[in-house]
This record gives sequence, structure tokens and C-alpha cells, in this order.
Amino acid sequence: MLMIKRCPSKSDDKLRNKCENSGEMKTQLLNKPVTSLKSGLTYRNIHCPECFNDSLVNAIIWTIRMECDEKANFNLLSSYSAIIELAEKKQCDLFYHTKSIANYIRSCHINPKNNVDVISTCNVSGTWKTFDRDIEFACQMYDNIFLLFKNVYCYICNPLPENIDMI
Repeated sequence: MLMIKRCPSKSDDKLRNKCENSGEMKTQLLNKPVTSLKSGLTYRNIHCPECFNDSLVNAIIWTIRMECDEKANFNLLSSYSAIIELAEKKQCDLFYHTKSIANYIRSCHINPKNNVDVISTCNVSGTWKTFDRDIEFACQMYDNIFLLFKNVYCYICNPLPENIDMI
């Protein structure tokens, strides 16, 4: 899944800083990724959709999972400081996940040949600035529906009008 991690350059500096800087673990715990059901896009945190005037009404905020080298019980902890301290002590890794958006992403089992709405070629949007032969080849080669596209490569070679950096 691609995640929008930057605001357009014309965005307010303060807002852009909140979106783009993941910072310390406390910031990561507080600012979890979010998926907008309006646009279908996933953003690094709750501040990034503001850069694109995307609504967070009915948005899905991702949850956090920690995997630790040693057993750790976070259930009894009541502050972010205590959670972070235990996570560092037990050598934990932080992961974001969600099961909730599966109903909002089109299935890989759809056959694009039977679905006229699927975008299956590059630069239909007219906004692809740098041609990449490998991406165009990948767009043509396989069927694995991603949003309204034949596959993720067709999505990449049909960028949104705004200059958006994604991971």
C-alpha cells in the first residue's frame, strides 16, 4: 500500500512540518496513519490529509502493534512515557496496521478485462512528468487491481495533479 508522506510545497509550513516529521516514538504513537474513505488514500498521520483538503469524516485511523524481543505487558501502563520506556527496554518494534480498510479497496480477484472502469495504461491522467519504461512495462504486464487501476504500476504512472511524494 502506498502512503502519502508529504504535503505539496504550497502548503502552510506549520502544517507541512506536522505531516512530514514523524519524530520520536511518542509522536509516532500519537500520530498514527489514517485512511480517508472519501479519497481512498492513506496518509502518514492525521495532519497530512489537511494539506490536500481531504475529509477525515468516517476516516479509518490505523492501530499500533508492538513486537518485542522479550515478553512485555503494556496493558498496565498508563502513560506514553512508560510505554516508550518499556518498549526500548524490551527492544520492541512499532508497526501500524488495519484490517478495516479491506472493504474499501477493490479485490485482486476482479478481472480488469470485464471492468471498463479500470485504468490499464499509463498517463491517462496526463500528469506523468517523467517517463519510465519499466513502470510502463509493469503496468501492462499483470492484473492485480489497486483502487481503480489494473495494478499499482498503472497507479504510479497516472499521478494525481498535485505533486505528491509517496512511500
